[in-house]
Amino acid sequence: MSKIFIMRHGAVENPSATLYGTMPGYHLSLEGEAQAKAAGDFMNQFSLAAVISSSLERAMETAHLVADDNPGDPQFFIDDRIIDAGFGKHVGMDVKEFDTNREHYFNLQLAHQDGMEHPQAVADRMVEAAQEWAAKYPDQNILFVSHGDPIAFFLAAVANTDLLPAATQQYPKKAGVYEIDLAAHKWENVFVPANSQF
Repeated sequence: MSKIFIMRHGAVENPSATLYGTMPGYHLSLEGEAQAKAAGDFMNQFSLAAVISSSLERAMETAHLVADDNPGDPQFFIDDRIIDAGFGKHVGMDVKEFDTNREHYFNLQLAHQDGMEHPQAVADRMVEAAQEWAAKYPDQNILFVSHGDPIAFFLAAVANTDLLPAATQQYPKKAGVYEIDLAAHKWENVFVPANSQF
């Protein structure tokens, strides 16, 4: 029986604590590389047919570290429907200030203000991508590598629960892996690297 997995990228080198969102140029830290390799070790029990990544460096680096030694010798694809959420003019701000006032910024997302992407739009593109790739690889195992907010909204959409401010949900930890059952509207967190944080 085929399985669909989705995981968050590993920890990022971000000494200035910037809300990077869709900004390019942010790469895995040494810790992030170790997290991705640990996730890869876990995923080696599954023969993957395809690994689908966001185009941002941190996701692609994670995806390659997971896929490189997988026994399925998976095909690698980029799909920007699973890219990070759009934070509009707030990209580049202090991420700690953003997280401290997450509900305020979530309300801006809901209002589609300041160029921020609506959470439902994020969830919709994630679900669309998952359904399309699952149809391309029936009865095979596939893995998506995405970002915190898109995964949080995707999990809520899969389970038909409310799209809440991402920080108030079970927010995906770095390099955490989820098994998805689209038909049954269920998901399960199947792997979290040691010492992984939000």
